[in-house]
Amino acid sequence: IVKRLRNGRPVDTLNKEYHTEGFYLKDFPLNAVIEMWKLQDKLDRPWKTKRIVLLQGDQDLSVGQLDNQKDYIRKFAGDAFIEAKEIQAAAHNLCGERESVLQEIASSILK
Repeated sequence: IVKRLRNGRPVDTLNKEYHTEGFYLKDFPLNAVIEMWKLQDKLDRPWKTKRIVLLQGDQDLSVGQLDNQKDYIRKFAGDAFIEAKEIQAAAHNLCGERESVLQEIASSILK
């Protein structure tokens, strides 16, 4: 299955090796759909957490701006600290990018 292109590249990653060798899911497993529905039902309740980490590639063409997502999440986050960080030279699928992106994800979560 050919990946969807935007601006001449697949939308999910800048890693050219991943474009040809990475796993690409053409269908959602039914369990994933069920879990998304469950999450939608929970969005109107406050989240019980102290910290939220939002990470987005600076060349992500799949979702909206990071600041808009942070503003949206704030209404569910209560007093939680929200850290929003843009990862340079990365697209939507951060886990399919280079090793340094994976290290940046881990260090952001483990702070």
